[in-house]
Amino acid sequence: MNKELQMRLFTLDWRLEDLEDLQEIGRQNFQTSIEKEPGTFFMAMGAEKEQPERTYVIEIYADENAYKTHAASQHFQAFASFAVDHLQGRQVVNLTPEVLVEKEGGLSLLQASNQQLRIEHLTIKENQIAAFKGVVAKEMKQSIKLEEGVQLLFAASVTEQPDEWIFIELYQDQEAYDKHRETSHFKTYIQKTKDMVLDKRLQVLTPQLVVSRGTF
Repeated sequence: MNKELQMRLFTLDWRLEDLEDLQEIGRQNFQTSIEKEPGTFFMAMGAEKEQPERTYVIEIYADENAYKTHAASQHFQAFASFAVDHLQGRQVVNLTPEVLVEKEGGLSLLQASNQQLRIEHLTIKENQIAAFKGVVAKEMKQSIKLEEGVQLLFAASVTEQPDEWIFIELYQDQEAYDKHRETSHFKTYIQKTKDMVLDKRLQVLTPQLVVSRGTF
């Protein structure tokens, strides 16, 4: 995996009355970024149905310079200005990409849909990290190749805590995820890693905005 890649997970808290404006200014930022910034590879925003005022944003850039180019852009500055006035809370986690796979051709989802965005947090036994990565990589590549409803599967470790992993997954809908869980490669992954994983926590999000170049 390219060590220059910049990947981050943001948790952003807003007021409910600001969400409609957030969707529009976020759409402008995402759409313009993917159209005009060659180094912007992936951006996604989603929220849990039970807590729509807390949004999760995942971003991947080619390198630090690509991120700086994005941060200096007029469209991002418009978003940043909106955030100054309306953002209620912000957390950021720096991630190290481990395995990134997605369907070819890129992706542009600029409004809420029936697709399902899942964020899974795992704690891996420290002496099993390399083995875990090997199993994960094989399963993810098979899923993208064989399953029409699997749009992307990203696995990353927390940069400051490499035994903490975060999975970002996008499925066509709930049915696609259910079918994924019944595949032989997914069941093999679960069986082989059950003794490697110490803890697991899942968030199911409604994707509000997703753009990707299909780089991976």
